[in-house]
Amino acid sequence: MGAGGTAQYGRPDVRGSAAPRGGPPPSTPALRGAARAGQHCRRQTRGPPEGAGPGRPGSALVRLGGRQRRLGDRGRSQTMRIPLTLDRPLVFLDLETTGLSVSQDRIIELAIIKVMPQGDVLERVRRFNPGMPIPAAATAVHGITDEDIRDEASFAQRARSLASLLDDCDLAGFNVRRFDLPMLVVEFRRAGLAFDLEGRRVVDVQAIFHHEERRDLSAAAHFYLGREHPEAHSALGDIRTSAAVLSAQLARYDHLPKDLTGLHQYCDEYMPIESELERWFQSESDGARVFRRGKHRGRSLAEVAAHEPDYLLWMLGAEEMDGEVLDVVRAELRIQTRDSAPPD
Repeated sequence: MGAGGTAQYGRPDVRGSAAPRGGPPPSTPALRGAARAGQHCRRQTRGPPEGAGPGRPGSALVRLGGRQRRLGDRGRSQTMRIPLTLDRPLVFLDLETTGLSVSQDRIIELAIIKVMPQGDVLERVRRFNPGMPIPAAATAVHGITDEDIRDEASFAQRARSLASLLDDCDLAGFNVRRFDLPMLVVEFRRAGLAFDLEGRRVVDVQAIFHHEERRDLSAAAHFYLGREHPEAHSALGDIRTSAAVLSAQLARYDHLPKDLTGLHQYCDEYMPIESELERWFQSESDGARVFRRGKHRGRSLAEVAAHEPDYLLWMLGAEEMDGEVLDVVRAELRIQTRDSAPPD
């Protein structure tokens, strides 16, 4: 438990000693299904826990009510505790997209749970018209069709309000370091806004889970929460389960840091957030860049520029190639042109 109180959200009560590694998962009730997109949640805040005092954040109990998606659920209120002390808002987020390509695909749904230091919780679900057809393979995963988003605004039209909502927040979720955040950064860039991760602490529930147990989100729900995850690939359902899993992880593994800075460093060591430039090239100790993808994987950028510049010219003409990648490629081509020019 973090010193100075607990931000609480959802149901499973993970207080008390953690189960030993390898033992049975914590016995925690299921967090009932995700609220319908756009539905408001009821928030109820209780006073500080026993022992809280001046200078120590209190504990907030947040209840989610209303109609739920899970069949048989009558809308009973649930709570889930996050045993972390927050010094600024923590946003759990999840995306549903047209596909897996950061450069070519688009966001069609964004769900967030914003937990404030004082315990208040804000839920938001937004859908966007991606300006392109949603492939059938993507619809088969998340269930969102072209008709569902036909009348929605584009991401660019809502980008400024979303940036304001996420301003000065730490971030968390499942696989956010490798997928959701790179996708979000590129979408904001298309809208003409910079969504900077510098200075934000990013806690990836998948990084902790895969490092400790190596499973996916549905297996994480089964292992840590003792339940299935029937709403997989529903953005709000995914982040509710992610938040519940994080709480159970913090209770189960005594050696995990109990503060956001420590968790950020833990995730950074195991699963660093990579830019598109880092995805394309590995930087060697001598400053050389080596391709990490494509037909020239393993070859240096300088070698390719010297012997197969047409490949780099293709990269310069490729649609939606990352700006930093283009700058590096142009610079290398200029070097090769200068070095190959005959002396005066």
